[in-house]
Parts: sequence; structure tokens; C-alpha cells
Amino acid sequence: ELKRLDSWNLARRYKYAKMYDDAFTGLKGIKKLPTNTAERKNSYWWYTINLDLDALDIKADGMIKELMAMNIPCYGIQWPEAYEERAYREQNGFGTAKFPFCSSEYTNPQSADYTKVLCPNAKALRDQTVSLFLHPSWEECHIEHCIKAFKNVLARHTK
Repeated sequence: ELKRLDSWNLARRYKYAKMYDDAFTGLKGIKKLPTNTAERKNSYWWYTINLDLDALDIKADGMIKELMAMNIPCYGIQWPEAYEERAYREQNGFGTAKFPFCSSEYTNPQSADYTKVLCPNAKALRDQTVSLFLHPSWEECHIEHCIKAFKNVLARHTK
């Protein structure tokens, strides 16, 4: 598979991302689409859309439920913020030194009480993020089906 990464996998992912870009650019209710520049090459593992919640009467979780009811594979953010991970909250690091939390390099463990951390920007992304698939084994008709469904749900919930 690595031999055809550029010629098949990435080529198809870029093609499908362009289809999504062309379909979603400028739509009311969409705040941001994935970035892909010469300096920041996107692998398009997923196609992540940030919703403009001020323009919609729905959040990402509701949109995802509606899309899934239409048999569109999608999801939101799949992992907790790092500071919510158990290892951080319990300051339970690696090895007997519990690196970095209890090691000599970590000079003030009390300064990083992750049970009291909240990053509102990261938390807000949960309500705004919908991720669509663009797997290289798909065909254009699959992407077109996702586009049509996404636009349909977006249009129903645009203020």
C-alpha cells in the first residue's frame, strides 16, 4: 500500500476533498473548512468542518445524528482534550519516576493541577465539529451522496 500512497491513496483523498471544498465553500452555517496549503499539507484522513453555530439552530451532535440517520458515516471529535485524560488528571506518567509529573525535571507538580483545567476554546470545538469521510476506496458517488445529505441537513437548520 505504501507504494501507491501518492498515486492512489492521496490522489483520491485530494480529489474527494476538492469535491467537498467546491460544495461547501461559502455556505452559510459553515465557519471553517480544512486547511491545505504548500506549507501545511493536509492528509485528509477526515474532512473536518467547523460549523458557524450563530447561523444554525443545531450543534454538531444533532447534525451528526441526522446525518447518521441518513446512513452518512460521520462523527465529531473522537477523543477528550489532553488535560481530561486520566494520566494528566492523576499525574501518572511513565516508569518509576512517573515522568514527567514526579521526575526531577518537573519542578512544581502543584502548578499543573489538571483537575482544575478548562480550555474553553477546545471545549467549544466539540459543539462545532463534524467530520466526514473521504476514504480512497470510495467512489465519487459516495462523496456526492455525503455532500447532498450534508447540504440538506445544513439547509434545514440554517437560521
